Amino acid sequence: MARRVSLPVSDLSGKRSRSIDAVRARLGGRARTDPQAGRVVCFMDTGASGVVLYGHGDEVHVFSNAGWVRRTTADALSHVQEPTAELRAAANDVRVFAALEEGQQVRFQDISGMAQGTLIEKCRYGAVVRRDDDTVMGVGFRRIWPLGDPSRAPS
Repeated sequence: MARRVSLPVSDLSGKRSRSIDAVRARLGGRARTDPQAGRVVCFMDTGASGVVLYGHGDEVHVFSNAGWVRRTTADALSHVQEPTAELRAAANDVRVFAALEEGQQVRFQDISGMAQGTLIEKCRYGAVVRRDDDTVMGVGFRRIWPLGDPSRAPS
């Protein structure tokens, strides 16, 4: 997961659902996170730190600024009291993403710059979005923001 890519999905009737399934799978599958999202944590076994990107009960997926996601359990982690600025920024991105809802109008970054559309499916690591031109694509969690809140989008 070192590279974040927005994936366009073709609108061909037979291939469209298979393409959306592939995008959904690449984004970790359709899911909603619980309130653990955005917590800065440290792995007790390795000392590596990261941000909880997805949590559901004891299942936790931790994102590292190095670009990896590690699945673990909540009891394998400890809270980081004083995170680095990079981890605080990642935690903020996760919290913004966690607050988004399906059906919401969003802004997102794609290959051509900033675009807007509708969040149609929320996944563990990003979302399936329908652009205003009806193109459906996958967008990583760090590249999507609520529409109309310029303070949460890059300038």
